[in-house]
Amino acid sequence: MRAKSVLYAYCLLIAALLLATSSGCWKKPELQTVNPTRYLDVKEDQQEELWELIRIKNEVVGYRNTVIERFSEEGKTVYQVTQETMIADNRLGNRVSGSIMTIVQQKRDGTFLLGDKYESLSGQPMVTRFRPDEESDNMIRWASAVMIDQASGEETTGTDPSIKKLPWKTGTSGEFGVLFSLWEKPLTPGEKRIFEYFDMTLEQLVTVELVAGKIEPLLYNNAETYLLPVAETTRIGKTVLTSHLWMDAGGSIVKAAMTDPYPMEITLSTREKAKSAFANAGKLNLSLFALVRVQGTIPQPRTTQKVELRLHWVNQNAQNASATPFATLFPETAFQSVSVVDGNTLTMTVTASTPQALSALYGSVIPPTPKETTVPGDVQRNEWVQSDSDTIKTLADEATDRKNPIWEVAADLERFVSQKMRRVSYQQSFASAAEVAETLQGDSAGYAVLLAAVARAKNIPSRVVVGLVYTETNMSEGVFVPHFWTELYIDGHWHPFDATITRTTGQGGADASRIVLARSNLADESLPSLAAKTLPLIGHLQVTVVTTMGD
Repeated sequence: MRAKSVLYAYCLLIAALLLATSSGCWKKPELQTVNPTRYLDVKEDQQEELWELIRIKNEVVGYRNTVIERFSEEGKTVYQVTQETMIADNRLGNRVSGSIMTIVQQKRDGTFLLGDKYESLSGQPMVTRFRPDEESDNMIRWASAVMIDQASGEETTGTDPSIKKLPWKTGTSGEFGVLFSLWEKPLTPGEKRIFEYFDMTLEQLVTVELVAGKIEPLLYNNAETYLLPVAETTRIGKTVLTSHLWMDAGGSIVKAAMTDPYPMEITLSTREKAKSAFANAGKLNLSLFALVRVQGTIPQPRTTQKVELRLHWVNQNAQNASATPFATLFPETAFQSVSVVDGNTLTMTVTASTPQALSALYGSVIPPTPKETTVPGDVQRNEWVQSDSDTIKTLADEATDRKNPIWEVAADLERFVSQKMRRVSYQQSFASAAEVAETLQGDSAGYAVLLAAVARAKNIPSRVVVGLVYTETNMSEGVFVPHFWTELYIDGHWHPFDATITRTTGQGGADASRIVLARSNLADESLPSLAAKTLPLIGHLQVTVVTTMGD
C-alpha cells in the first residue's frame, strides 16, 4: 500500500508541475505587438505614417513611405493613402534614383473611390488618374505629362491626355484594401483570406490569397519577436507569385520576403533609419536581376537566321505548384518550335522572319508552316492600341503611301517607327500607343505598341509580343533580356517585326535570337499583365545555345 501511495503522490507532483509550467516558462507563445499605431483611428486633422526599407540580396535599394489621412465628405468617412516608393539603382557606376507615388481615396472597408499615380523614373514626370465608372463597370484611366512649378509647387498637366477604359467591378477594393482589412481584423493562426483589388501599377484586377500559419519567433531589431507567418499568393492573370509575410498582433506587416522573381525583403522601419539607409543605397544594378545568362554564344545575333536552344528550369523547388507548367510558358509559332525533353527541360528552334533568312532557309518568303488565323480584335482599336486616333493615322500616312505589297508596307512602318522615335525612354512604365505617339519616346513596349497601332491604321492585323531577346553585356557576356516587339499578319502568318532593334536595311522581319513568351492584341489584356509573363522565369531559366546559322 505504501508503494502505491508514494507512486500516487509522485503522479500528483508531476501533474502539479505540468500545471505550473503550462502557465509559466512553457506557456504557449503569444503574438507580440511591434507597431502599436492604430492607422484606421487617425484623427481628421492629423496623419499617421508607415516607413519600410526595401532590400534586394541584403542590400538596401529603397524605401516605402505610406501616409494615412482621414476626412469627411458628404457625411461619409473617406481615407486617403499616399504611398511613395523610392528606388536607387546603379547604372554604369552612377547612382540613379526614381520614384513612384500613388494617392488613393477609399472607404474603411477598402472600397476604391479614386486614385492617382505619379511616375518620375527618368525624364518628364507622368500622372495617371483612375476613376471608377459605376454605370459602365469600367475604370477610366487618364494619363498625361505633368509639369510642376518649382516655386509655387502648382501642378499643370498636358492638354491632350490619353483616356481609356479598363475592366472594373463596382465595389472592388483598392490596392490598400488588404492592409485596411488586416488592421481592422488581424489574421489568426490557420485563417485564410482572399482579396481582389485594383492595382494601379499593373492597371488591372489582382487576386491575393493569405494563409496564416502558427506563431513563430523571428529575429527583428536584434531581438526574438513572436509573429504570425503568412503565405501570400498573388495571381496576375495566369501568372502566380508567392511571398511570405510576418505580422504582429495589430495586423501590421513587420517583414515581407519573396524569392521570385528575385530575393527581396521589405521590413518595418522608421523615418530616420529609412532616410539614412537610402542615402547610401545605389550599389546594385537592378537590371541585372532580369538577365537570363546563356551558356554558349550567338556570334551575330541581329543577322542570325536560325538558332537551336536548350531551355532548363534550374530551381524546381522554387516553382509554385499552382503556376503554369514550365513547357507551356513557350508557345509554338510559325517561327518558334518547342520540343519537350522532360518536365524541366525543352529544346527550341527559332528561325528569323527576314526576307533573306526565309529565302535562304526555305527558298520562299513564306514559312512552310500551317496558316495561322486572326480575330477581329487584331485589327480593331482598343484602349492600348488607338489605331483610330488622328495622330496615329497621320503617322501611318507619313510612314508610307503604299497599299501593296503588304510586306513592303509593313517594312515601311517598322522602319518609320524605328527612325521617328526620338529615343528609348523609361519616363512612363507602360504607355499606350496614343501616349507614345504624342511624346515619340518609350521603351521597347512603346515601340511595339506604336508599330501595332500604325499597322492597324493601314488595316494590317497586329499583336504585341513579350519575350526575351539575346544581347551582350559590356563584358561581352551573352544574355537574354525581357523585351517587347510586334507581330504583323502577312500572307497567312504572324511575322515578328522589331522596331526597337530593326535592321537599318528596313526590309522588315526579325532575327532568330529571341524567345516568344506571350502574344496579345491587347483587347482584353493590359501591357503590364503581358509584361508579367516574364516574371516566373527570372532566376530560374537557364539557356544553352546548341547551334546557330548566320546570314
